[in-house]
Amino acid sequence: MHYSRTEWVLLLLALGLSIGANLSGDSQGTGIVAPMLMKLLLLLLLAFAMIRYVTLSVVIAICILVVGSGTNRLLSAYFGVTETAVLVIIGLIALLSLGRQLLATGNHPRSIDDNNTGQHTQTLFRAVEQGNLAWTNRLLGMSADVNVRDDEGRTPLMCAAAKGYADMVQILIQNGADPKLQNNAGETAMSIASMKGYTRIAKALEITEATTGQRLKSRHR
Repeated sequence: MHYSRTEWVLLLLALGLSIGANLSGDSQGTGIVAPMLMKLLLLLLLAFAMIRYVTLSVVIAICILVVGSGTNRLLSAYFGVTETAVLVIIGLIALLSLGRQLLATGNHPRSIDDNNTGQHTQTLFRAVEQGNLAWTNRLLGMSADVNVRDDEGRTPLMCAAAKGYADMVQILIQNGADPKLQNNAGETAMSIASMKGYTRIAKALEITEATTGQRLKSRHR
């Protein structure tokens, strides 16, 4: 699994806050940050991670599970707040997740082929352009079309090549991205990378194109 730099920072912060919030009372007393503040920061971080990286259906399922299993009462006791406050926070997480999905869908180019307008395919371009490797992997694992095109005929592979994201190019190729596809201007991912000065990416795409061509020739023999 590949993670972006931001995601590694989030993981390390969550780990550090989790350890700090659960130290013994004596150990916490010597710390710079108050235990309750650590707990609140951890809660905000987890809420952000759910809204940012977890799909809406999973967020709703988690919210239902938390409430249905009575975990909201444990959270209430842990953070020292009322159960109503916990339920409000859970509801806000679900609403914010819904809002983010609607925003992501609305900002995506509308000219993408109608056969590829599913939720996961619609957000693939954004994940690639942001260099978010983990989210791209998740989308591809949920049947997003790796060769989908926008109104300029660009594919996610072309976007990754234009940005100079070598790791992203590799992931897309491994998931079936076709390096020989051309945009409306007749450019391929390799030619785009060459024009941008990303020689390592261009060379890798050239090798991939040659390998793909050899495979096609061997199938026709």
